[in-house]
Amino acid sequence: MNTPIVVDVSPINRETFDILMEDEEKRHWAIINHLRKRNREYQKWCVHPPKYNHYVPDPSGNNDSYNECRKCGKQW
Repeated sequence: MNTPIVVDVSPINRETFDILMEDEEKRHWAIINHLRKRNREYQKWCVHPPKYNHYVPDPSGNNDSYNECRKCGKQW
């Protein structure tokens, strides 16, 4: 799903820029949300083997430490 970057060096006005930027941001976030959904689905099937479990301590001491699977990214 690689979308080529279009290199157009012609000048555009601010209104056109805003419209194109909004369209690009929507496309960008749609792809990111799709990838996050795929990862959540993968996390449901990951058995989190001990060799991939990693403890992430909280350096500030606010009790925000957690465990994370390095294979799927699930935190608990």
